[in-house]
Amino acid sequence: MLFFINSDGIPVYDVTIYSLYELRSRNLSSNTIENVLRAIYILYLYLEQYDYDLSILVRSGKIATVEVVESLAQFSNKQIKDIKKDLIKNKITNKYKIASLEKVRAKEPQDRTNLVHPGVSLTRLIYIRNYITSFITRMIYQEQFGSLNRKVIIPFLVALQSRAYAAC
Repeated sequence: MLFFINSDGIPVYDVTIYSLYELRSRNLSSNTIENVLRAIYILYLYLEQYDYDLSILVRSGKIATVEVVESLAQFSNKQIKDIKKDLIKNKITNKYKIASLEKVRAKEPQDRTNLVHPGVSLTRLIYIRNYITSFITRMIYQEQFGSLNRKVIIPFLVALQSRAYAAC
């Protein structure tokens, strides 16, 4: 079983809800769930690096800007180890990680380029888009955004999907 936890070892609420209700309820394989959680992990590393808060980005409408969509797309092209190196170099503490209850032993390949395959980037962006859609939907139903302007949400989703497919 996989969890998305913060630096204190406590599961992150929004991601846990998404994992339980959106992923596990569809009977996805544990590998697929792990890949989704890694994509969400990249989203949270992105938010951490740029000092963003997801709910504030959505409320302000900045999530639909070209800058955010493009920088998120470029960020998702990087390998996780390179992202972590950049965070350490910029002295940003890594608050999140994925914990696995299964003991998976795999050697890391020696020959790796700096960027992931475009298909991996596409998949990451699709998973991130799905998570953000679920996040926004849940917030609307909980009325935490009040009268959230849907003119912000739809352009973001379209832009992120277009950018994801353009990467391939």
